[in-house]
Amino acid sequence: MVKMEQWNVRVEDLRRMLDYEPNGCFVAEVNEELVGHVFTVDYGQLGWIGLLIVKPEYRRMEVGRLLMEKAY
Repeated sequence: MVKMEQWNVRVEDLRRMLDYEPNGCFVAEVNEELVGHVFTVDYGQLGWIGLLIVKPEYRRMEVGRLLMEKAY
């Protein structure tokens, strides 16, 4: 999906995020279709949330909000 949004993130970067923080990678699916994702890193008292993407046809349907709630 990062390619769809023309973000400068490579597949290797996403795999590295998954390896580094497997409990911080969240995806949203509708009928087994990947429609969104968000990645997080927990640094203890500090954290990072990024790479939140929702497919255009699923925006404004609360997918992003649900991903953020899960990431938080």
